[in-house]
Formats: sequence, C-alpha cells, structure tokens
Amino acid sequence: MKILFDKKILKNIRTKIVVISLAIFIWFFVETSNNYKYSFKIPLVINNLTTEAIIINEVPEYVRITVWGKGSDILSMILTKKFQYNLDLTNIHESTSFNLSTKNVRLPRASNLEILNIVKPDSIHIQIEKRITKKIPVLPNVVIETYAGYTLVDDIKLEPDSVTAIGALSLLDTIISLKTEPMSLKNVKRDIKKTVNLQVPKSDKVQLLRKEVLLLADIQKLIEVSFSGIPVTVINTPDNVDLSVIPSSLSLTLIGGVDKLLPIKPEDILAYIDYNKVIASDNEFHLAYIDKPDGVRIEDVEPKRFKIIFKKSR
Repeated sequence: MKILFDKKILKNIRTKIVVISLAIFIWFFVETSNNYKYSFKIPLVINNLTTEAIIINEVPEYVRITVWGKGSDILSMILTKKFQYNLDLTNIHESTSFNLSTKNVRLPRASNLEILNIVKPDSIHIQIEKRITKKIPVLPNVVIETYAGYTLVDDIKLEPDSVTAIGALSLLDTIISLKTEPMSLKNVKRDIKKTVNLQVPKSDKVQLLRKEVLLLADIQKLIEVSFSGIPVTVINTPDNVDLSVIPSSLSLTLIGGVDKLLPIKPEDILAYIDYNKVIASDNEFHLAYIDKPDGVRIEDVEPKRFKIIFKKSR
C-alpha cells in the first residue's frame, strides 16, 4: 500500500510543480498590487560637515520611517536598499538639535511610495567640537632583561618618538602621552630593532596617523675599567680663600657596555666638592661629587670622604 501511495504522489510531479508555482505567482501578484502601510529602518547619512569640526556624541545609525504604497514598490525598495535619511550640516559650526522631517528622506526617483511619518527618533542632537592636530609623545612599555654579562646601554629609543593625532579638542587635551603595547624580552645579548604597535586610544573620535613605531635598544657586552689619580677639586671657592683637599685624588671603577666604556679617559671624569656645602656642614670630612659620561655606572670609589684644609686668606 505504501509503495502504491508513493507512486500516486510522484505521478505527474512536473505538472503539479508548475501548477503550484503558478498559484504562488498569482497570489504574489495580487498581494503586491495592494497598498500597504509599512514601517522600517533606513540609514542616517550626515552630509557637509566642515573638515574643521568633529561630532563627539553618539548619533543613531538608522531612522525608522513609515511609508504607504503598493507592495511591489515596497518590496523593490527593500531589495535595492536605495534609500537614506540625509542630515545636512552645511554652515553648522556648533552643537545643534534637529527635528527630523520626512522631506529629508531620499527614496529612489522611480518610487511611488508616500512617506507618512518619522517613527523614531523625532529629533537628533549633534554635539560638535573643533577638530585639531596634536603631536603626542610615545613612551616605551617594554621590559628588557639582558643575558648574563650583557647590559642595556642608554635608554630605549623609539623612532619616531611622537605621533600625530587628529580629533576633538576636549579629547586630545586629556592625552599627555601614548604607550607601546606591553612587551617583555628576556636573555637579550644583541641590539634590538623591532617594530612595535601603539596602544590606540579607545575613542573613535581620535585618529592616529600612524599606529606603530620602531623600537631601538643598544645591547653591549658588560665590562669594567678602573681609573686612579682622578683629581678632586673644590668648586664655588671665593677668590680670597686658599684651601687644599686631602687626599687630593681618588680611584674608582666604571662598569658599562664595551663600546661605551673603552673610549673613556681619566680626564672625562670630574670629582669635586662644593665649597658652599662645606661651609654649611659641621663635618670634618666631606663627600665628593663625581661627574661621569652617560651610560656607565660607578663602583668602588676610594677614598669616599675628604678633608678640607684652609690656608691663610689672601
């Protein structure tokens, strides 16, 4: 029985498909020939905003409208999507509120639809600010751990060290600096030259003209060099005061990168005592200040304190 039933259904299947399709077409033709009231969303498009201004508040992406017309026209408009609400900001330089009007709805020219009303929103507030350009410094957000026996010479450098941002005045005023994305490098024993991304501001009202910079780090083999016989002088001494320092020199060790340290000569190191601090102190012995080239550190200073002997005034 089941086999016979299936055969009856399959008999003249092509004819049945044609009949059903024709019935659907006739129904569709009749239905789309009728008039309907239909509500749907159309895109909101902002036109003619001056390049010197920027909108800083959230503006709706769509406007819901109601139309009246034949079903075929409504269906055609939905399929082609050639419709929008135009919000014209010509000669608008400050924050303004707009009451939405059906006359600003743009439909295809051949459309016979009647726009009944704006459903929502009935008004839109546009908050406008001056658009400015600002150079913002970039700071490295990088941790570098060198391999044993190596050191980072000088500070990490970024090229460029600042980037240009364009956006609303009130927003850019709050941005003092930008950082690179976090990065941790370990067991480093070679120079670093690497492109890194910036942490981009979250606001879409701020645009960076570039979103990456070049990170440079000078990694050198660590060495130490000892210097002796560095003269200790006294600065800010009045013309009528004669004095001497005991002992008159010191020894020290400098530690740093090989390329940084090897060119240093004893005369590049200055050791001195400030006369004004000697007079203001009750101590018999005084510390010496040491000026050294950048990128190296001082160790093992001997002696650490010095005695000032005053002679007869001139």
